[in-house]
Amino acid sequence: PCIEFDGAGNILDHVHELPAQSLAPFPNPSNGIVHFAQPVREVSIFNMYGVLLETIQNASAVDLSKYAPSAFVFIVADGERYEVHKVMKTE
Repeated sequence: PCIEFDGAGNILDHVHELPAQSLAPFPNPSNGIVHFAQPVREVSIFNMYGVLLETIQNASAVDLSKYAPSAFVFIVADGERYEVHKVMKTE
């Protein structure tokens, strides 16, 4: 939870949850290696035709250098949630 302040520095009387950190890979686009802000339990990498290329367990980075430049779909899981991200690989 976090306490919210107004523009004058006064504490507002309600508390809200901070959003969870994104599992988004970066940099995007990438010329090869993409990283995650925190290790992820699993990442599945698909080409744009929906073909599963690989699944990696306990990843903090993924190396796309073995693939031709293209768009990829990452399904990223951290154990509590899943996120889907489009990742571009350049030369």
